[in-house]
Amino acid sequence: LKRRLADPPAVRICCFVPDLRKAGGSYCDFEGYVVRFEQLPLGLRLSTGDFLPLDDIVEIEIETKKTEED
Repeated sequence: LKRRLADPPAVRICCFVPDLRKAGGSYCDFEGYVVRFEQLPLGLRLSTGDFLPLDDIVEIEIETKKTEED
């Protein structure tokens, strides 16, 4: 099941990316718009095409929309 978001938020997501050749990995930041929440496998699809598994996400920063008063 895939769900598209009507008004996708701009985000910065810190995610653990496993090393495919050896044990361990690194933490990487991804930026873009969340365009889909996917349930199989469970994760977020960004406008950049990146798929981030929910279990590997460490932190999400959501860009707030500025009003004319800001």
